[in-house]
Amino acid sequence: MIKLNKFRQILAGVIVLAVVLLTVTLCLKLPDLRKKKGAVRRLSHNIDVSMGSITYSETRDGVRKWVLDAQQADVAQKDGRIYLTKPRFVVYLQRQPGTVTLTSGRAVYDIKNHDVTLTDRVVATGDGGMRIESEKVFYHAGRSLLISDDHVRIFHRSATVEGDGMEFHTVNGTVRLLRNVTATLKAGGR
Repeated sequence: MIKLNKFRQILAGVIVLAVVLLTVTLCLKLPDLRKKKGAVRRLSHNIDVSMGSITYSETRDGVRKWVLDAQQADVAQKDGRIYLTKPRFVVYLQRQPGTVTLTSGRAVYDIKNHDVTLTDRVVATGDGGMRIESEKVFYHAGRSLLISDDHVRIFHRSATVEGDGMEFHTVNGTVRLLRNVTATLKAGGR
């Protein structure tokens, strides 16, 4: 009898110890599990697919027109749009060799007509050292034209040109500011 009671006591001790260890382990791991659950974000109702690190490009008649990279893409097939996070949009100039690279916080790519709308502090840099800044820039694919209705600043060597509204023709590389244009030249610059 004494051996049976001793065995029961040891078995009860082992069970209590196992329950205590399991409780301590769960208490320590629970914050980690909550963090992992929060890491998976819910897609909004109009988003069908979400992808990370994507690249789109367009080539016509063997000539590359543009390349669009982004850290994340959310595809809304019903809207015919792809919502991009931290995009990098490289447009190839047609009549003169070179590229213009646009970066911003967000962009929207229209699947049907291949237009791109860049928002959230757009910065464009050209191969010749030109830099353009605006809040929003629209790429009209059918006309090969970069358009902005917002305030635009252009920096090139020792000159700064500002204005409201811009048209950048990617066929010939010409930039035209539309309204309220001012220019600042630094003396002694080359």
